[in-house]
Amino acid sequence: PPMSEVERGSTAVICYLRSQLKECRPYRRVKLMLVGDAGVGKTTLLSCISGSSSPKDDLATVGIVMSQFTLGDRRKPDTRITFHCLDFAGQHEYDSTHQCFITHRAIYLALF
Repeated sequence: PPMSEVERGSTAVICYLRSQLKECRPYRRVKLMLVGDAGVGKTTLLSCISGSSSPKDDLATVGIVMSQFTLGDRRKPDTRITFHCLDFAGQHEYDSTHQCFITHRAIYLALF
């Protein structure tokens, strides 16, 4: 809140925050990051969560694989959430590339 509201006390801050809340809209997109060592099942887990077919081969992920899926009731659009997924390779050669995508606004699934 603005400093002028803070100086007026906690009641003013709460009123300010409530007024901001009335103007907000739901954000129905989430960034989902799968991290962990090689061969722990990150790609397989993502396939299961998203409802796509499991990988048929045991090839390791190279770099980062980006995908997207949506969960929720198809008849009720206001319940649907879209997940933007980043499946990171687990080999140590790729560790330096991960920092380019790390953000505090994401859900991290750490597999081991």
